[in-house]
Amino acid sequence: MAFNKDRTKAFEIAYEQFGTQFTKLAEQTIRLLEKIRELKWSTDNRAKAVVAPLSEPHQQSAAVLHQRGEELSHADSCKRCREGKGVWQSCVVAPVYKDGALTFEKSGGKAWDSSLTEGVIQSGGLFAVVQQEASQKEMERERRELERERKELQRQREELERLRQEDQRQRPEREIRLGALRQNNRQPDLAVVVPSPHRVTKNSPRVKIDRTMGWSNKLLTSGSLEQVGAARRQMQEFVQLLVAHEAGLTQQRITLTELRNRGSPSASWDSLSGLDASFGSASSEGDISWTRRSGLS
Repeated sequence: MAFNKDRTKAFEIAYEQFGTQFTKLAEQTIRLLEKIRELKWSTDNRAKAVVAPLSEPHQQSAAVLHQRGEELSHADSCKRCREGKGVWQSCVVAPVYKDGALTFEKSGGKAWDSSLTEGVIQSGGLFAVVQQEASQKEMERERRELERERKELQRQREELERLRQEDQRQRPEREIRLGALRQNNRQPDLAVVVPSPHRVTKNSPRVKIDRTMGWSNKLLTSGSLEQVGAARRQMQEFVQLLVAHEAGLTQQRITLTELRNRGSPSASWDSLSGLDASFGSASSEGDISWTRRSGLS
């Protein structure tokens, strides 16, 4: 018979085969079928289903499961079943499951303890026991994980406490070092450093060849500051002289315009020549006087 997942059909076949001998204990064994898996159950040497008195729970389990078309190979049966040529003796219907749950010959070839069969059936079947074992292993894993997290949290707390105590111990020493650092970091007196300009080249105007301004990177003294102030005043005087010349030139050009408007062209040209000559001489004298005062010639 082909493998049938419907438990109702399994009940019908079991009642038809065993009649009144099909007890409540046998009904509970059908819970073993709650997990879909290709299983093979015991047969005799003629490859027929074993027909034996259903006096033991393991016999009832084997009979009911076989009615569903499931057979157990000799490799999956216990030693006594193999020696009995397929006749169930003392093992409950149980293949070798994952994680070694309720395996046959778990202790080196020993037969299944028949006293455990009742407990398996009362627990809801073999698959229920396997699921319980899996749930128990999962609970143990979660418990170990929680314990590991608790230990890690405790370790972190201890580390924080150690760091706090170390910080408390080093605080006086840090305060002493900080006070000394503040005393050493007082603002010093400021000094002005004027860098020396680049060396003057041949193309520099109004300055002799191979001559510098005479400045250095040393700190300025009071005498140097006086020289700088004197040079600044001379520069201001020269600028004022240029402004005065420009004002005079403007006035003379205004006069020239008035003369030209009156119709005297010869006087205009003579006046223009005189203005240019006077401005040129004045400019030359101003340049010479400023150059001499600045000490550049």
